[in-house]
Amino acid sequence: MPKNITIFTVDHSEYTSVILSKFLNTYGYKVNRIYISKTLFNFRFIKKNFWFFIKNRYPFCINFKDWLAYLRLKLNIHKSNSKNMLSYYKNLGFDVKIVNSINSPNFLKEADSLKSDFFIFLLFDQIAGESFINIPKKGIYNLHLGKLPEYRGGLSSFWVLRDGDKTAGVSLHEVISKLDAGKIVSERRFLIDTNSMHDLMTKTVSYGADVVLEGMEAIINDKIKPISIKGRNESYKFLPTSDDFKTFYAKGNRLV
Repeated sequence: MPKNITIFTVDHSEYTSVILSKFLNTYGYKVNRIYISKTLFNFRFIKKNFWFFIKNRYPFCINFKDWLAYLRLKLNIHKSNSKNMLSYYKNLGFDVKIVNSINSPNFLKEADSLKSDFFIFLLFDQIAGESFINIPKKGIYNLHLGKLPEYRGGLSSFWVLRDGDKTAGVSLHEVISKLDAGKIVSERRFLIDTNSMHDLMTKTVSYGADVVLEGMEAIINDKIKPISIKGRNESYKFLPTSDDFKTFYAKGNRLV
């Protein structure tokens, strides 16, 4: 059986291990390599958005007690589950490498040499350029932790609470040049039963593990039936402003 799937993910044991564990249990025999990005909220990200952070008084736009609870949660997670994802998956027998930029000329050559049919983004944090998108024979698919096309971008668990939405969701979609705009292969929508962004994120990730498996079965067997988005609203959202945080808290929500 050829190994024709390449996975791209991040070094974040709290969420990625939930998604990857189910995926690898089912399709691990088809995976030729796992690439891990460590670029989430790095110096370049902070530099790029520096004036946005200053204008919106980050992190002071976040409720102080909520901020402390969030930091405490992250610290506890780090203490109890301090997996190094690269070492962890290497120990399971997978070929694992760090990737700094998927769009660099050297990496484009490396990715092309794998001769993969599919690239799968599982909570990946880099944006694919046109040259990268054209490499795999049968396409790239991304797990998006939000409803599409209503919540293109990031931090969907924040935005559905901020907007007072009744439902949240998770989607597996094809990667094209327009961010989070490719055809939707599989999705799950569910009622929101919490005012905690973290709790909602955890539930979304749990559903996401099944959405990936459902979608991959259709993709591998060439039985994709794209989900219609007719009648759905579309928006792109990412970093909240200080006013967004005010609305978020005014509706009784919290990060943790």
